[in-house]
Amino acid sequence: MKLGMIDYGRGNLRSVINACKALGHDPTLITKPEELEQFTHLIFPGQGSFGDCMESLHRLGLDKPLQEWIAAGKPYFGICVGFQLLFEASEESPGTAGLGVVSGTVN
Repeated sequence: MKLGMIDYGRGNLRSVINACKALGHDPTLITKPEELEQFTHLIFPGQGSFGDCMESLHRLGLDKPLQEWIAAGKPYFGICVGFQLLFEASEESPGTAGLGVVSGTVN
């Protein structure tokens, strides 16, 4: 298993990295779309608001590659807002589209 972790400039990375290491895995941080290709599993630790996180993903060019990753059925673990972003939208950030992998709006 080659474990990657999305680093979008927010999120509780250190705690999740430490948890992975305690389980015997050493995740590599991902900040660019082309880096996804080298991984088999992906973690998206989330912290922050839905809108701000989507803006960061878009700015880094990671939004479409994440949609493709998930559509391909590759292993993905979203924590907190890393899970919420899978939805089409959020009441927290009206007008901001999520990744749209899951139908519905996060309350």
